[in-house]
Amino acid sequence: MVVYGEYLFAENFIAGGLLLWLTGRMTGYRPRPGRLALAATVCGAGSFIIFVPLAGLLSAAVRIAIGVVAALAAFGPGQLLKKTAVLLILTFASGGAVMALLLWQQEPAITHQGIIYIDAITYMKLLCFGTVALGLSYWFVRLVRRRSTGFALHGSVRLSLGGRSYDFCGYVDSGNSLR
Repeated sequence: MVVYGEYLFAENFIAGGLLLWLTGRMTGYRPRPGRLALAATVCGAGSFIIFVPLAGLLSAAVRIAIGVVAALAAFGPGQLLKKTAVLLILTFASGGAVMALLLWQQEPAITHQGIIYIDAITYMKLLCFGTVALGLSYWFVRLVRRRSTGFALHGSVRLSLGGRSYDFCGYVDSGNSLR
């Protein structure tokens, strides 16, 4: 199988940009377009490790380092560990989705050091499945954000007045942080 570097870069630039955008949605920080483009460039350039003979822990360490650099380029140093972890989790999940797609469609592909390269898939098919994957990922991000916001805004409250106790649900007052 022939691997064309410009396609390898472009595919990983686009996929990395989308994953970084989803990471921003999930963590509540949207990177500026210039930072997002720089971070997507890191993802595209990082895809060339497919040509470097790395093995085992060294290969994993290099890929994690690329994720850290991409997150740093997109989001800056604030909460870098959290944003990198979300980016890597989304990356692993999308890799699993690609494997499922390859098995379902019986597409020829090569894997090397944990990297998947697809040869014969058409760009229209890739665009369709990418759109579906992005939609599902976006739905998942919204679900997680809604659930985490719900946990942060209310809780159980016990009020004691005149020797009597009252239990009820209390909400955080977002105006002045009274509880």
